[in-house]
Amino acid sequence: MQLRRNPAFVQFWVASTVSDFGTYLTTVALSVLILVTLDGTALDQGAVNAARWLPYLLFGLLAGVWVDRFRRRTVLVAGDLGRAAILAALCVLTLLGLASVPVLVVLMFLFGTLALAGDAAYQSFLPQLVARPQLVRANARLQQSETVAQASGGAVAGAVVALISAPFALLIDALSYLLSGLVLLTIPSRGSAKPSTTTVRRRIAEGLRWIYGHRMLRPLALSSHVWFIGSAMVGTVLPALILNDLQLGALGLGLVLGGAGIGAVLGTTWSSGWGERYGTGRVMVAARLAQPAAVVVVVLAPLVAAGQAGGGSIRRGGHAGGRTDPGGFTLPGGVRGGPAGLGRR
Repeated sequence: MQLRRNPAFVQFWVASTVSDFGTYLTTVALSVLILVTLDGTALDQGAVNAARWLPYLLFGLLAGVWVDRFRRRTVLVAGDLGRAAILAALCVLTLLGLASVPVLVVLMFLFGTLALAGDAAYQSFLPQLVARPQLVRANARLQQSETVAQASGGAVAGAVVALISAPFALLIDALSYLLSGLVLLTIPSRGSAKPSTTTVRRRIAEGLRWIYGHRMLRPLALSSHVWFIGSAMVGTVLPALILNDLQLGALGLGLVLGGAGIGAVLGTTWSSGWGERYGTGRVMVAARLAQPAAVVVVVLAPLVAAGQAGGGSIRRGGHAGGRTDPGGFTLPGGVRGGPAGLGRR
């Protein structure tokens, strides 16, 4: 049976696509809410981001074991509806003037916990919907939707936030999660929970021994740990640089994320060919080594652009049209640099 004639897969595909676009909307809206609406700092942005991903560190090893105790569809629907409620509550609290960084930290921790459960269930739900020979094509369809979201989701999200403000953008994303959950509810329930007599501790230990005892998976896992730390740092500083230091607004942040999405599209397009020609391992290593250079370019780009706009001069202290921070420097047009200016209004 062709995938488009499989109603269950089509419904799952729709729900996944809606969720992919909603992810970028939340990313841009949260950054604007923290750094502009609440007049926060890069430290505040980092605290909220940390709360968002902390459940993966605390409960990541338990997630797969826990999800096995429930039907996959039940976990996915509960995760979508729960995240819809959290984003709607955040919108209401912001409109009432009750939102703050501590409130965001608590809500994003709950949001991340639901996201972790949904991610764990997502991986094993697709094989329940399509036959084994169709898995490759089904995953390709889902990847295509994610790729479109990567390429255009950031720009669309920036435009939406700039047009209707961050709180209402979060409300739209809440509606997208609600829609996704309702679509998943229409899929006939398949599969069943898998009760196990093996203790949770033993199952976790078996998984860890398999990953970190494997000759190829161990270095890949360790490299991924370091990569996620660096990615989290960039994800914290970049919105502060764009929104506070460069004053580019929500649309500017969305366009930058859209540029990253276009890069991801190009990377996924070329990766298979490069892997066949040079070897998958070599391509992965080269990509990891090239990323630090890309981050350096991102850091230097605002300084170079400001220098060109002002005739290439970077002067200590203040001047007409610029802003000064003790211990930092002021660039033409008011773009700040130095330790005191990074990530602050």
